[in-house]
Amino acid sequence: MENIAATNGIIHYIDRVLGVPYQSLWEILRNESRLQTSHWMLDNLQLRYTLDPWQVLTPQQNMTFFVPTNEAWEKVAPTLRNRMLDGNHWQALQYVYKRHILQGQALMYTDLRERTYIMMNDEKVIIRRRGRCKFIIIIYELLEIYKKC
Repeated sequence: MENIAATNGIIHYIDRVLGVPYQSLWEILRNESRLQTSHWMLDNLQLRYTLDPWQVLTPQQNMTFFVPTNEAWEKVAPTLRNRMLDGNHWQALQYVYKRHILQGQALMYTDLRERTYIMMNDEKVIIRRRGRCKFIIIIYELLEIYKKC
């Protein structure tokens, strides 16, 4: 079926009910095969209770998390990745993840426009959308590419 234009909008047909979110960030990380590397790292950082709270979060506690995929971690130089995982450099790994978390805002896909955000580690980053599912996070001279979909 094609979309139908109305005088005050457009009707988009979808093939499934979107429903209400029923999983925490932690459950999604645990169950999504493309995010297993990040899940393992975050488990070792003991961030489960931040991502899987037992209570409903207030708006100030909401977050947007740009989770690096397994593919993104494979692009990191092996020596650097191994150093972050050797048990002696957890603060460096924690800093990397804080760079990917936007605190106090649960942004929807449609909210993500090119603009500057201040991440959890207090760094300013520019987020650019490239295509339907790719986002580029620009941090000073560093360029990182993430898939959200």
